[in-house]
Amino acid sequence: MKLNKIFLFLLTLPIIFTGCFQVETNLRVNKDGSGSISEKVLMSKAVVDMIREFAQSFQDTTSEEEFSLFTENEIRTDAEGYGENVEYVSHEFISNEEWEGYTAVYSFSDVTKIKLTPDSHTKVEVEMDEESPEEKEHYFF
Repeated sequence: MKLNKIFLFLLTLPIIFTGCFQVETNLRVNKDGSGSISEKVLMSKAVVDMIREFAQSFQDTTSEEEFSLFTENEIRTDAEGYGENVEYVSHEFISNEEWEGYTAVYSFSDVTKIKLTPDSHTKVEVEMDEESPEEKEHYFF
């Protein structure tokens, strides 16, 4: 029965997430080819709360770790996905009445080594995507 609930939940995620999250990525390039990437990822507070409740229902009751959809470690390691020599600079979590998410800043020294993906769904790891990172579409500069 537990497996059926998980399967049903995963099947409904694409419908639930339609229009429920925003991803904004800005690339700033200096004259020397270096620059920064600022990223803003927001998800509807209602959807985050629903996912939190669902996750807590399957969580070990002895665990004191609080559920978080966005973790500091994942935000830091996202720098690797932007290409060679991209470094994490900072981040800030956002939580208001309507949205929950984060803003992050990464720096780079050579814009020609940057790769951006047009698929905003990669920022929210809830789908069962069998496509490898090499097969996904990227923008290069």
